[in-house]
Amino acid sequence: MKVRKILFIEDDQLDFEMYDFVCKRKFPSLEIIQMVDIDPKTLKKLNPNDTIIVLDINLNGKNGIDVFLEHLKKYEFFVFVFTSSDNPDDISKCYDAGIKYYFQKKSGQDQISLGLQNFIYIAENNMLKPKSSDKENYENLIYDINEQDSQIKDLNKEISTLKEIYSFPLSETSPTFINQGSLAHKISEAFVPGVYVFNLSKRTNTFMNTTYQEITGYDLDEINSLDGDQFLDLFHPDDKELVTQHMNKLIASSTDQIYPIEYRFRHKNGHWIKLLSLDKVFSRDSEGHVESFIGCFFES
Repeated sequence: MKVRKILFIEDDQLDFEMYDFVCKRKFPSLEIIQMVDIDPKTLKKLNPNDTIIVLDINLNGKNGIDVFLEHLKKYEFFVFVFTSSDNPDDISKCYDAGIKYYFQKKSGQDQISLGLQNFIYIAENNMLKPKSSDKENYENLIYDINEQDSQIKDLNKEISTLKEIYSFPLSETSPTFINQGSLAHKISEAFVPGVYVFNLSKRTNTFMNTTYQEITGYDLDEINSLDGDQFLDLFHPDDKELVTQHMNKLIASSTDQIYPIEYRFRHKNGHWIKLLSLDKVFSRDSEGHVESFIGCFFES
């Protein structure tokens, strides 16, 4: 799908004005719609193939989950709960109701912009939902929605853990970061994604967790023994240009923005694996230039 409209179900006018401001600044081509009370006729006219819905669960006199069950669940919209609540009961109720995406809302334009960017990326890449091509290629495909819900809950836990790693006031040369048994090391080994830190000046990975090797087959020494061209050859020929553009974005980045990329990577055994990576700047030199970046990746 291509996102062309965002419907905000939001009764706080100040919050909506912030959304509207961010969208006009960051996503000027999108049509922005606000609903305080659901208008079934307007809702019915919206196309799930080009519209996503951002839902606050703390509505004045109403519960957003009830609004979802009454008005939204019967449609095929991507619905993202975007709320200040981090109450585990709220999160559990959302998943039980069938809402697949729950994000805690942080204050500030950059945080809101990042949230909206993630929503658009998830919807346009149809993440965590079965693709029609899968059904065409695999006649016996069985998609267990309960298993999917479990995967989504696990993914949210993993993302929360990753945020903790990102917030560590550590440098890649800090013994606390790289020593086996350290807090950062234990966390990096405790969740599913592969994690790495790549130093641009040294052109080497200064850190990789064990999941990196489990997914790709390569250990740290094997990856670092490759020169630039050899490492680039591990990416699918059709994805090399995309990877190069992605690296250039990271090098030019002046913020803490997370950059997603999906690509094919050659496993040590020779077959291709499809990966989704999330990368961001990890350290800068004294002049503010990007020195290294940190990333995690999942099989997609």
